[in-house]
Amino acid sequence: MTQPFLFHENKKDYMLVYNHKIHALDLFNITDKKVEQITLEREGPNGITSPRSIAYFKGRFLVGTMSDKYYLVNRKGEVMSTHTLPSFSSIYAKEYNRMKSPGIIMNLFTFHAFNPESGEVAIVFYPTEMNESPVKRPYIIVVYSLETEKIEEIEIPYSKEFSSKTKWGILNDLNICFHQDLLILNNPASSNIYTYNRKTKEYMEHSVPSSYVDNKITLTERPSEEENAFPNKGFYYPVQYDSFRNIYWRVQAGPAERPTSFDRIFSISQISTDFNTHKEVKLPDEREETHSILLIGKDNLYLNYAFEMADEELWLFEIPLKSFDRNK
Repeated sequence: MTQPFLFHENKKDYMLVYNHKIHALDLFNITDKKVEQITLEREGPNGITSPRSIAYFKGRFLVGTMSDKYYLVNRKGEVMSTHTLPSFSSIYAKEYNRMKSPGIIMNLFTFHAFNPESGEVAIVFYPTEMNESPVKRPYIIVVYSLETEKIEEIEIPYSKEFSSKTKWGILNDLNICFHQDLLILNNPASSNIYTYNRKTKEYMEHSVPSSYVDNKITLTERPSEEENAFPNKGFYYPVQYDSFRNIYWRVQAGPAERPTSFDRIFSISQISTDFNTHKEVKLPDEREETHSILLIGKDNLYLNYAFEMADEELWLFEIPLKSFDRNK
């Protein structure tokens, strides 16, 4: 299964996942506790191969593949339109590396390079000399519209936290969240959140510390492959916008005795849209699994999590909103 995508339609919360065993989209009606399955074809005019990301967009289901193609599919599994991303890697081949293949949800640390309101995809490029000192060139964020095929290039400066002497591994990833004219940026190594206004071109830094994770996280001098993937000092998940309550959410994973240990403290921060106030709630610590991503519904929040060896199963942990009631 892919990471789930939650959307709200006809006053109901739906969770969408890709079921790789039978090559289908599983659509869970969380409100009514019902399941609908949309079978996908592998060949022919409706053929889709190697799905890696999914989303909901204007009444259709968006399926992204390893070949940089996006398919808009209806409830019958029919492909309504196909969108192939330009070869950005060749454009920036000499001076930049592409951080990730485009997709709606990548892994535990990076996701949300898709705007479900406008149909835009964000692709990040970082300069090839990022491990040299000083860094001379900024990040390049390319925003590509699936509907109009318009391309917007945005330069984002490095945050002051980055050190040329530190091996960052997965901590160097840049997460992107769309909200109106803003790009909300953060990376797993820092509690800071950055905003870029696409209209005014203003770039700002916001401090949003956690009580359970260091504000700045670095790896050991010679990190193992495991620590590169699951830093034992903790990490920050992507920022997500909640359109129902007009706030931001962010999940934090605390330190662990060893990188692959799932026995960590997890917390969730509720953040105001001006980034001036936030409240953090610790999740129950008796669980021994890795939390993955927060799913935002109209009436509830859900945390997707998986047990260490149960990668074929999907679990949801419902989070009471009253946990964040400042008056309690």
